[in-house]
Amino acid sequence: MTAEIKLRELMFYKGFDTIEKLHRKSGLSRKAISSILSGNKTGLRLETIIKLCSALDCKVEELIVIEKEKIKA
Repeated sequence: MTAEIKLRELMFYKGFDTIEKLHRKSGLSRKAISSILSGNKTGLRLETIIKLCSALDCKVEELIVIEKEKIKA
């Protein structure tokens, strides 16, 4: 299975055009947000997910998309 964090897309859709705006709304550090956006974060704490979803007014499944890999026959 693979997981993709859709933070960049949600920021755009919800009108957060800068990391600074999301930082102020979520309380997360600019560095943490930048790491997520750059793909350098391989795991997110539940607290971080809650803060992002709250700031972006979204559901977890909108932020994190999990896809099952297709089984090759």
